[in-house]
Amino acid sequence: MDFKKTTAQDVPALVEMIRALRKVTAETGTFTKTTQSYILRNIPPDVLILVAMELSKPSGLAEVLSGEGPRG
Repeated sequence: MDFKKTTAQDVPALVEMIRALRKVTAETGTFTKTTQSYILRNIPPDVLILVAMELSKPSGLAEVLSGEGPRG
């Protein structure tokens, strides 16, 4: 993916990439900060804002674990 050419339509995929990298770090201890930084540094500013807004939202699992979301 050419990160410099991403648009608002690519936000879900970008967010998924960042979350997957963070999950790898959490589960294996492998550092992915360089890759995450590369992605975030290379996307256009307007897309970066949208990605940041999505990443700041808790995931469904995080909401349930924190008691803030619906429980099954």
